[in-house]
Amino acid sequence: MRKGKSIGLTDLGQYKYVLCLDTEFTCWENSLRGGWSDPEFPPEILQIGLAGYDNTSGETISEYVSFVRPVLNRELSNYCKNLLRLSQQTIDQACSLPVIVTEIENYLLDYKPENSCLCSFGPDLIQISEDTTRQGLSDPFEQFAWLNLQSEASKVLSLVGELPERIDVRSALGLTESLHRHDALDDARDIKLILDPLHRVYSKTTF
Repeated sequence: MRKGKSIGLTDLGQYKYVLCLDTEFTCWENSLRGGWSDPEFPPEILQIGLAGYDNTSGETISEYVSFVRPVLNRELSNYCKNLLRLSQQTIDQACSLPVIVTEIENYLLDYKPENSCLCSFGPDLIQISEDTTRQGLSDPFEQFAWLNLQSEASKVLSLVGELPERIDVRSALGLTESLHRHDALDDARDIKLILDPLHRVYSKTTF
């Protein structure tokens, strides 16, 4: 269970560093639409991307990305391979989650829960918590405060529906940069591109 608190855009100024995070995970056609209701085919992380930024200057401090070898369903569906532009060989040769957790723990040595927060677009940290718990591992992010930009964007931009797609948020903010979706590091970088203008809109809005 996560120990770090959930925060909103109003809390962002408390932190010196922002760690933008994204994950890609196993999937099957209609699995998202079905709410991942089939217990034999739960999502498992395939890739983790992190981009750390100075919250004052916006400067990129560090980045991390790695593929992860799943344990429950090791063979990727054709749908998943096409969506993520990913080969079975790449995943077969990827490191196991215990190795990745150690790498992330080392990466996080430069960031402390007292001065750094996590930011994702959606429930990525919940997926990480579920996967680490399943394998009896410590969640390397559990102490860090977490900003879910997806829910914040829905409130700030008054978008229809509770969970807007990232492409809809980008459109509402007038962002036109090219977007390489379904790559964890590129998506983590894109979260930063969304975070700054969304925070400016929030700062001008009274709720």
